[in-house]
Amino acid sequence: MAIKVSFPSAYAKYVQTLVEYDGPQVVLLESNKGGMYICVPIDDEISGYDIPFLASGISKKDFTLYLNEYFDLRYLMEKKSTLRTYVFDIAKTKNDYFHLKYIQSVQETREKYIPESGFFSRNHTQKYINQQESISATHTYFIDGKWTTTDFSRFYARLSDLYSLFAIADVADDNALAEEKLEAALTSYSFQGGGSYRNSFKDLGEAANDTYPLRVSRIQYASPGRIDVRGDAGPLRLVDNIIKDFGDGGEHLREVSKNLYSTLQREGALGKKRLNFSNDVMEAHAHKMSMEIFRASGLPNLDHIQAICADRPVVFAKLALAIYRRAITIARFHEEGRVSLQPR
Repeated sequence: MAIKVSFPSAYAKYVQTLVEYDGPQVVLLESNKGGMYICVPIDDEISGYDIPFLASGISKKDFTLYLNEYFDLRYLMEKKSTLRTYVFDIAKTKNDYFHLKYIQSVQETREKYIPESGFFSRNHTQKYINQQESISATHTYFIDGKWTTTDFSRFYARLSDLYSLFAIADVADDNALAEEKLEAALTSYSFQGGGSYRNSFKDLGEAANDTYPLRVSRIQYASPGRIDVRGDAGPLRLVDNIIKDFGDGGEHLREVSKNLYSTLQREGALGKKRLNFSNDVMEAHAHKMSMEIFRASGLPNLDHIQAICADRPVVFAKLALAIYRRAITIARFHEEGRVSLQPR
């Protein structure tokens, strides 16, 4: 079958063959702008091409996640690649670069060339030459005492919410997609209109899963027992600080959260879609209390979050309350002796 090729086009240089069976089967290219392409053979003939290959643009972070087996090659090329797919001749280079040309009707063409589901990076015949240590790490919470299924669910839900927020906030200043997801969550109805913030944290969780997913890898139902999770070490360390230190704020932070809640209640901002306080004095008072909670939680990139909430100070205060409620819940497990960061 003849494939019609048209412009636009791109140029990319060879990086490495990842899979080779009677010739290259999965090849990695890099553009002159630093972008990456994952490439597979095209089984159809194309006029003027000796060995045609399909090239899908991918991000470096998604490629790292693929290497760490958070998804297979088909998912990487179907769901994580750019919509524009290119074709090039692997037998022809010019000044060490391949000339990639756009394939017309890309959506109808590329699926037939992408490997079937179930092909993971462990199936590579060659290890990626620049592969670094996994961005994820196994983290253990040691548990003791009596635990119900509700306790497990509550602990992990609060842990996951804080991890998602911290993971996205930590990279939002230099990751456009993360910044977009963070802003979308903070400007959602849940934060603006009051009530449950579950959906907003769900949005943050989905955004975090695109880059630094959190997964339960093991639960040992015993006393003592353990909960093992896999995620990015940085945000998990910040959550650890909350678990062991947030309770030290004790009565003072409880009073701060109560006063902040009362301020929002008096302003009529809890159950309404409201962005601003009634006057500057109330706004400054709420901001001061919010900052105490944020600083106690160790939330990264606080200046960036303040900038997002610059024209919505009520949302800033609601976020502080949402963090407090989650932080005090997981810290209380530690205070009760039911969660420890070290084995006993």
